Parts: sequence; structure tokens; C-alpha cells
Amino acid sequence: MAVCTSCCAQSEEGRRFCADCGGPPEAACPSCGAPTAAGKRFCGDCGAPLSEAAAAAQRPTPVAERRLVSVLFADLVGFTSLAEDRDSEEVREPANAYARAAAIFREFAMSFWLAVTQTEHSEWLAVQGKMDEANPLLSEAHATFRGLDAKPWLERVEALGPQAAEVIVPQPTTASSS
Repeated sequence: MAVCTSCCAQSEEGRRFCADCGGPPEAACPSCGAPTAAGKRFCGDCGAPLSEAAAAAQRPTPVAERRLVSVLFADLVGFTSLAEDRDSEEVREPANAYARAAAIFREFAMSFWLAVTQTEHSEWLAVQGKMDEANPLLSEAHATFRGLDAKPWLERVEALGPQAAEVIVPQPTTASSS
């Protein structure tokens, strides 16, 4: 005799449903198909969960974290109208050219602001009478400002005195004509 998994009534062997409640007389493992005993949570043959509650108990609880995110959408002037009627392959090159130009700008901007910081720190060191510490910073700043053609900043670096100017801008040596 088989036992109904729903109402625990005895059912005739070979019947597919219980005559009392209409439920299956014997449960089968959803994973391997082996017969299982009533009230058990896991299959005795393969260990698979037999009910949704058992499956839920086995699953790890997802860890979620709520985060505040800021999203910036920026459109280059005219880029959307340029891209609307073109294939993505045609749009890629102007977008990449912009990205390369922006990277170059960032590099120069970072170099410039580092040189500004070096100049201001050197001015503070000069006030403290520590020109030996200021000169290497001034030398780097001078080279950056010269490369960027930042004349007002070049003048500010050179105004720190003849001692700094000698280190920063070495006088050209002329070969004696003999």
C-alpha cells in the first residue's frame, strides 16, 4: 500500500492519485525521480530539496546594498544630431578623437596645477629661508610652465630671486673660439 503525501491516507498500490483527496499517493524526487517518504525535506538518494521551503533554506540569502548614485549625462554640442543619422562605426572615430583630446587636456591640466602648487610651496619655503629645498620644486615648475608657455607663471617663478633663477635657468655656456 502507498501513503498519500497530502492526507496520509492509505492508497492502493499502482494508483496515480489518492482516492480520498486526489493528491499523489507517493512523492518522487524532482531531481532524480526516486520515491520519497512523506514529510521529508530532502531526497534520501540524491540529497536534493523536495519542497520549495527546503530549497529556499539551502539557497544563500542575497546580500544587497542600497547606494546613492549620481549620473551625469553630457552631450557635446551637436554630437547627438551628428550621430542620429550615422552608423555607429562612423560615430566611433569622432567620439574617440574627443576622448583623446580630453585625455591630453587632463594631462596638461594636472601638470599645470602641480606646477602651481610647487611654485606656491616654493614661495613659502623662500619666506622660511629654505631656498635649497625650494630650488628643485622651482626647477620642475619652471620646466612645466615653459612647456605650456605660461608666461605669467614663468615670471612668478623667476621672481623668486637670482639664486632660484641660476638653478632654474642655467646660463648658456659659449664655446670660446680659439
